[in-house]
Amino acid sequence: MYIIKALVLEFLPDPVLTYYAKQPLARGNLITVPLRGKDAIAFVVSSTHIKETKLSVKHAGYALQPIKGVISDTSIISPRQKLFFERVALRYNIVLPLVLKYALPSPTKTFLHFPEVSIPKRFDSVGFQRLILVPSEAFLAYVAQDFDNENVIVYKKTMPVKKQREVWIKILRGDPVTVVGLSSALFLPWHNLAFIEILETHNGLYKSLSAPFFDVNILARELAHTHGSDVTQGAMTRHSAGNIAYTLIEDKKDPTRRRQLDVFSRLIKNVPLAALQQCDKIVILVNRRGYTPFVLCASCGYMYRCPKCSVGFVLHENDTSRAKRLVCHHCNYVEKNPQDVCPECHGFLTGFSGVGTEKVGEAFKQILPHHTFFIFDSDTVKTLKKEKEMFGRFNESSEGVLVATELIFKHPLPQLDASFIIDTDRMLNIPDFWSGERVFRMIRTLGFSSKHVYIFTRDVTRPIFGYINTPENFFERENKARERYGYPPFVELTKITYAHSNKESIENTMTTLVTQMRTFLIDNNTEVLFEVSDPSPAFVSKINRRFYYHIILRLKKSLTEITDDDLRARNRLLLLVPRGFVVNIGASSIL
Repeated sequence: MYIIKALVLEFLPDPVLTYYAKQPLARGNLITVPLRGKDAIAFVVSSTHIKETKLSVKHAGYALQPIKGVISDTSIISPRQKLFFERVALRYNIVLPLVLKYALPSPTKTFLHFPEVSIPKRFDSVGFQRLILVPSEAFLAYVAQDFDNENVIVYKKTMPVKKQREVWIKILRGDPVTVVGLSSALFLPWHNLAFIEILETHNGLYKSLSAPFFDVNILARELAHTHGSDVTQGAMTRHSAGNIAYTLIEDKKDPTRRRQLDVFSRLIKNVPLAALQQCDKIVILVNRRGYTPFVLCASCGYMYRCPKCSVGFVLHENDTSRAKRLVCHHCNYVEKNPQDVCPECHGFLTGFSGVGTEKVGEAFKQILPHHTFFIFDSDTVKTLKKEKEMFGRFNESSEGVLVATELIFKHPLPQLDASFIIDTDRMLNIPDFWSGERVFRMIRTLGFSSKHVYIFTRDVTRPIFGYINTPENFFERENKARERYGYPPFVELTKITYAHSNKESIENTMTTLVTQMRTFLIDNNTEVLFEVSDPSPAFVSKINRRFYYHIILRLKKSLTEITDDDLRARNRLLLLVPRGFVVNIGASSIL
């Protein structure tokens, strides 16, 4: 009989548990073990004959259970891969089993009868391996078609398990392959990884929006450090990377009129319509869904707000019946057929502020009546399949206009005749450190795919517009500001979020936590390395009757300067955070 130490892929205080087996098992074997009345998946950490551990087993104080079975009788994790997993666990302050659950093909049990794989002992005895990362599934085929080689593999965790297994085998035995993949490709059992390329590295899709909030850019650098690989950044566009042709359209209110000029009126004044009507492919970026994002009383200024959240309703209109409905885009609360009477002053003048995809599409249809219009936002395309279908129809259309939100950047853009960016000021005025860079990259991305870009703004003198064709100057200015005020990449941000239905309770809880964290830093002489902010309401402070508050923890070193000791010090500090809080390490936003 053999005593088996197994790393169980479940969230446990101590995930290494002890079992027994009739035969010896190799380190890294994948097995099933009994846990809390069900089968759990585990990795063998060690296998020792009972004669060598009889005394410790005798005094263990509990009865050992047998393992359930062997899923794989050979290790499906390479030594360097295990080292990378440990680096990820340290970086994101999570237990190793959680990393393994994320990394392993799903469902893991289908790796039954995983064949014996000969792992090369000398890395120079095999060809080099290469990884190309893309931000979304829509880019996979687009990038892979640039290669005409049987050694190019497109990898994603949603592919059939049989295919996943074939990829793992090739990588594990050191085959010289190029993998084009999403973030999951980072967790393959790389053996001789020489090169990592991150395409469109700035794309927000590289940062996970759910725990454990992995950032592909950080993970890629950890993987490269493990393998001694090179990391480069690349661009997707196949179109001209020269100067961008653009026009700034001053989008000001008319002081002689109570209401703002509509999009159609401003367009007629500033855009050569004859040229526009000859365009076959047009993209209009409006980063707001619905018809208009704010519904106001024109008499007293009352805003129609969601009763469950701290935000205003968005007005939606049906294309055919013109039926109106007010929708909250945070909790999905809906008011159908809203009354035109103001509940505050009982006036009848309902006003609208701002524009959404529906209103902009309606305005452009008046001047482009022969074009086919597509509204591309999360209201009209709710799944990746529908996204691909609509984007495909737009690409195939001879005269197509795509009115889209930021969702468009999940897909590779075709060559465009013209593109428009509406309501630029609202995006620039979002109170976050990345707002300027975000808009700048939108302009550049559309500009590389368009013959001409029209940018609507109320202030054409904004400095950002002067840098459109000198990006190096923009980023030099941006980096100086971030370094001065303590934002990434010059610090690591950790956002600690808590939600509660009682506002007073959440304020007291967050204040207590801040006090505890600051005291801990003083007691451990690390107050110079870290900074804990006061608690503050989130940008959207109430969602579905729950109040949201943030604490921002700054580790005052850049990504390249942070040491393992710094990470361990940060992780010890985060032990003070109670359960029920959301901890976003490497946060890309403070909102």
